[in-house]
Amino acid sequence: MSYQPANRAFETASTRFDGVIAGQVLGDEVGAFAPDLKDILARAERAIGNDLDATRALLAEASAMVAQAAETHGRAREVSLGGLAPWQAKRVSAHIDANLGGAIPVSYLADLVTLSAGHFSRAFKQTFGDTPHGHVMRRRVETAKAMMLRSAEPLSQIAYLCGFADQAHFSRTFRKLAGETPLAWRRAHYAAA
Repeated sequence: MSYQPANRAFETASTRFDGVIAGQVLGDEVGAFAPDLKDILARAERAIGNDLDATRALLAEASAMVAQAAETHGRAREVSLGGLAPWQAKRVSAHIDANLGGAIPVSYLADLVTLSAGHFSRAFKQTFGDTPHGHVMRRRVETAKAMMLRSAEPLSQIAYLCGFADQAHFSRTFRKLAGETPLAWRRAHYAAA
């Protein structure tokens, strides 16, 4: 094993690690073990000239620490690979629910979570299983159903409040997603409620 100064990165299993590069590779997880790792590497650097066995043991300990963190990070990435982070999904869902009555452009949703529109659309579909537009339409229909059960408002008013362009747009979308027209659905469910 050859010695490299502590301020230079070292190679372990073809992955470079040091304070900065470990942070890029392992993300936030490096914050949890970076102080311990830094201490181990500093002790190894001090021992390199005096005690080669102690140096090897300290470097093995550091390597095991980094490998464990990399493995943990790898498992976490497998779960959410390609989707929105939980905080992003919550922020987008909250915005959609709060603004169903108006326009909800994909570009604005992407800006909320600091992603490009294209990347956001792919991540959104991975997370929610539907396109942003499709998800918004489903949420509008769900909201309309709840409103139809709670009130006797005319369907045109419900369509307007839920963000549909007009009653015809509402009827087409509702029938596509619910399998029947809003009026037929209301008659079947309003009496039961």
